[in-house]
Amino acid sequence: MYHILKENALEDFYKLNPSSGVSKKKNAQSKDFSFLNNPEIAEKILQFRDGGIAVVRWSLPQIHCSSCIWLLENLPKLQKGIISVIVNFPKGTAQITFREADITLAQVAAVLDHIGYPPALSQSSLTEAKKEEKSYDRTLIYQLAVAGFAFGNIMLLSIPEYFGMNNIGDENFAYYFRFVSIALSLPVLLYSSQEYYKSAWAGLRSGVINIDVPIVLGIFIIFFRSIYEVFVLHEPGFFDSLAGLLFFLLIGKYFQRRTYERMSFDRDYSSYFPIAVTRILTDGSKELIPISKIAKDDLLLIHSDELIPVDAELVEGRAYIDNSFVTGEAMPVTKNPGEKIYAGGRQKGEKIVVKALRPLDQSYLTSIWNQPTHRKDVKIIKDLTDKISKRFTIWLLIVAILGFLAWLPFDANTAINVLTAVLIVACPCALALAAPFAESNMMLHLGRNGLYLKDAPTVEQLADVQHYVFDKTGTLTVASDGEATYQGIPLTDEEQILVHALVSNSLHPLSRILSKKLLSGSAEITEFIEEKGAGLTGVVNGTKLKIGSRSFVLPTTEQSEEEVQNSEVHIEIDGRYRGFFTIQNKYRENLKDLFDALKDKPITILSGDNDRELPNLRKFLPEKAEIRFFQKPTDKLQYIEDLESKGVKTLMAGDGLNDAGALMRSHMGISVAEDVYTFSPACDAILEASHLYKLPKYVDAAKSTVKIIQESFLISLLYNLGGLSFALAGVLEPIVCAILMPISSITVVVYVVLRTQAAAKRIFNSSDNQLDIFSYQPVTKEAHLEEVR
Repeated sequence: MYHILKENALEDFYKLNPSSGVSKKKNAQSKDFSFLNNPEIAEKILQFRDGGIAVVRWSLPQIHCSSCIWLLENLPKLQKGIISVIVNFPKGTAQITFREADITLAQVAAVLDHIGYPPALSQSSLTEAKKEEKSYDRTLIYQLAVAGFAFGNIMLLSIPEYFGMNNIGDENFAYYFRFVSIALSLPVLLYSSQEYYKSAWAGLRSGVINIDVPIVLGIFIIFFRSIYEVFVLHEPGFFDSLAGLLFFLLIGKYFQRRTYERMSFDRDYSSYFPIAVTRILTDGSKELIPISKIAKDDLLLIHSDELIPVDAELVEGRAYIDNSFVTGEAMPVTKNPGEKIYAGGRQKGEKIVVKALRPLDQSYLTSIWNQPTHRKDVKIIKDLTDKISKRFTIWLLIVAILGFLAWLPFDANTAINVLTAVLIVACPCALALAAPFAESNMMLHLGRNGLYLKDAPTVEQLADVQHYVFDKTGTLTVASDGEATYQGIPLTDEEQILVHALVSNSLHPLSRILSKKLLSGSAEITEFIEEKGAGLTGVVNGTKLKIGSRSFVLPTTEQSEEEVQNSEVHIEIDGRYRGFFTIQNKYRENLKDLFDALKDKPITILSGDNDRELPNLRKFLPEKAEIRFFQKPTDKLQYIEDLESKGVKTLMAGDGLNDAGALMRSHMGISVAEDVYTFSPACDAILEASHLYKLPKYVDAAKSTVKIIQESFLISLLYNLGGLSFALAGVLEPIVCAILMPISSITVVVYVVLRTQAAAKRIFNSSDNQLDIFSYQPVTKEAHLEEVR
């Protein structure tokens, strides 16, 4: 990458950000984007195509800093045919305009992959880009802008009133400013408040008094009381308070929506599936087709590391299927011609030919996903604020009416003032602001520590968790790594290099793990044979090697049941048996700390794997923890449903499609991901895998947030009691009402923000709190050159 930039005089890339540059994974293979040459697929992906000019918008997960933006937007200097690149940094997307006569869509994707920004392409991305433009709603931003504009200008026009300057000079200016304030408040009343009207009306139609009902009541009382003040009493009214109230409320609503735009929490199986697959025609020729076009009995060519898109029967070759993301089984399974392979498995090894048994929408994986419990409406989130809104509204109306009736026999004007003053002073804006600001602020701190919540009210869900349920493979363990222990005659450095060279040519998971543990060096392989499910034979630097299972390396010996359960790799060099590696799951760091912190809580492990890891897993878990192996996706879902039906609020942590149903049905579903921007099942939160041990801290932070919200409610209650006492006494001047309303709102906001910051600092120590989603270790030019060498 450094050479490319230097050759094109683009070395400023390294000056823009001290953390510029993210190295591609070592030995990463370039992806094949030839399927993008299919006209049908290209037509669905392209946003615009006319006169030889085409536009595409792709998600580029590797975008992380200003240097990335600068490099991508300078891409036309690196590649002929690319006209412009516009990067949307918050969404991690880039809109690319290119000339089709000079470069194809597939070549654009290949260029991005080559410079380290591969586009995230999946079945769901066929419609995502176009859908995004149509569905993105900017109404909230416009409403916020209108309220902010009105608030600022009305406050400016009210300065003479606040300081008693309205009698200085021409008195007509005071009347003129009041009419201008009325005009500025109308867009706030009619446009910026629309969402609150709709929510309040929907609640009343359902027989529920939610928090928006008293807010709407307060909006109308403030506006019409202000009209009365201006036209009857010749006073300034409360138009600045009205605009300020809506401005702060809309800011809170904006914070609630902001995180959801950054990540997708509702992804389904289509985000995991490829866009196209190779179909073999009757004449033996091949064509790329969208997977939605697969029909029964179609012959499909599946290459190594490709996904099986539909339920199929193996026709040719020997399949070695990795089902870890679908069933949770850690070890791949061998399939012979004539055997059935389910959709979602990934082939590890030679290319195979399969016959489709049914279309995509009828596959096993799709049927699991489409169960009713996989829909988001199974969860009803009861906002903490709504729990008190009904009582608040009823008592507010009772107090206002009683105050009015008490004053009516003595002074009708005072009675009306008492009625409106009570409703204005007791407006629940402080209540409505407390939860959004507290929860949104804590969301930021949780994000800095590796947990990304779907929305602000999810904080309350996290605080209510009672029972902890974990998947094993990929959640508690590192799926791409393992612990290797050697027994036998020690291997010399040269022998380790020979073994490393041979296993590095295999795609078997055990071979990949073993290759990371051995010394590497220069070696020439003159012969290589891999027998799927058995082992490897080959000649490296003239030395004959035999590596694999005991029955493969030592066919005359019998395997004990214990040896079958363990993942063993035996080694023979030049006909002499040397020993074997025992490979076990590698559990995540600090896993013991995680379960020690949860030892007093109910814990269950649900694994689709077999029980060979039971002794190792037991070392981390409390004695009371329940462990269930051989769990199918439906079994996990049923377990969660049984707990939830008993009123137990569960937290489910998983990583694969096999966990999707349980994640959706649980009270709090957390998807554990090595890379938070790659595929993860639908969930309530996405957790960086390396931060799993912080789960108890996240729950503590959520509970602290709920406590802070309750404290803010108490502050608001004290403020309301004080304001009501003056309002009922009939001594509350309009100008005092206008001042108290924004002060109460600002006080609550400042309190919850400072308290949540203090709580986050206490729970997440300084070393934990340094992580941010955009933080990377700096990569210098020297480091780039060293990697090239």
